[in-house]
Amino acid sequence: MALRKRIGVMVPSTNTTFEADFQMVAPENVTIHGQRLWLTNDAQDADGMNRMNAEVESGARYLATANVNVVVYGCTTGSFYRGPGWDREMIEIMQRAAGVPAVAT
Repeated sequence: MALRKRIGVMVPSTNTTFEADFQMVAPENVTIHGQRLWLTNDAQDADGMNRMNAEVESGARYLATANVNVVVYGCTTGSFYRGPGWDREMIEIMQRAAGVPAVAT
């Protein structure tokens, strides 16, 4: 029997589909583990994204305690609103905090 792999996902606190969708398409030996990043429905501007993304480093550290194999940042707007290269900067922050590979949508 193969060992189970764990994917840690960080999503806006308002998101109700990401984890369920990931689990639906994940192979049988993969589990999805979520971490919410604070975002309210009325805070979807640069200030709201900044507040949410201020939690990325701590969110990645929290996911690391679940022994995830990879961290996924699941908020497309949050990964590109600062322009080209911001996604790579976020990925570096997540990888450093979690100690595992990371990706951003």
